[in-house]
Amino acid sequence: MNNKKDIQDIVVSCNNKVEHMITTKPSRLTYERAAFLVVQAELKLKNLKLSAEDRQHFAMLRLAMQELRKALQAGAKGDRKKHDVHMQKSQDLANEYARRVDS
Repeated sequence: MNNKKDIQDIVVSCNNKVEHMITTKPSRLTYERAAFLVVQAELKLKNLKLSAEDRQHFAMLRLAMQELRKALQAGAKGDRKKHDVHMQKSQDLANEYARRVDS
């Protein structure tokens, strides 16, 4: 059985890799690769075996990851406005998830 620590490890690892990739070498290919990393992280999250308590608000975190993926895909297409909108949604959802889980 997995727990919140496993969720945190997957999300933090993914976010660190994505942030490093797009800040060091922002290009179309980099954004595509970063989006692929997010897809892999989404699959890892989906395959976790969580207790009912740990699954609480989990859908919100998965939505945040989906929005991050959409932001990176928009960045790969050069659509900065769409990238910024999806990135903000992702951050808002992730912050709300953290707030609900930590309270």
